[in-house]
Amino acid sequence: MQTAETPIKDLFLTPEQIPFEVRKILEKHEDELNSNDLKTIERVLVKVQQAGYTFDYNSGGRTYDLRKIEFPISPQKRKQIDQQSIPIIREKLRQSEEHLMILIDSISEINPTLRPYLNQRITFQKVDIAALEIKLETLKRNVGL
Repeated sequence: MQTAETPIKDLFLTPEQIPFEVRKILEKHEDELNSNDLKTIERVLVKVQQAGYTFDYNSGGRTYDLRKIEFPISPQKRKQIDQQSIPIIREKLRQSEEHLMILIDSISEINPTLRPYLNQRITFQKVDIAALEIKLETLKRNVGL
């Protein structure tokens, strides 16, 4: 969020930092932006906002202050997002372990001599997953879940 202490960083002044998607919109509508027609500029602004960015313009049609739209999240909303994310993370971890086992079985059918090495690697993977579970539990405690 912009405050009096943090000035807006105008991406129009640093075009190399404009995200590709926004740059494509601006390049496609360059003539419209230079037309100084406020209704036309407003239509381009809507397209830029759909990409997650915004800009200002004056009554003369000069555009300025291209920037990312900031959506401040309240602590309650952040907690809600965290509560929803944790089960999803757990499920993804479980699925990755299942996929890894299927992959090991498939590779072992092609070259059985690889199975001991792959089993050792899966043991390390399980340790990594266990470490992620511990971090997940710590995260839950830290956010008060």
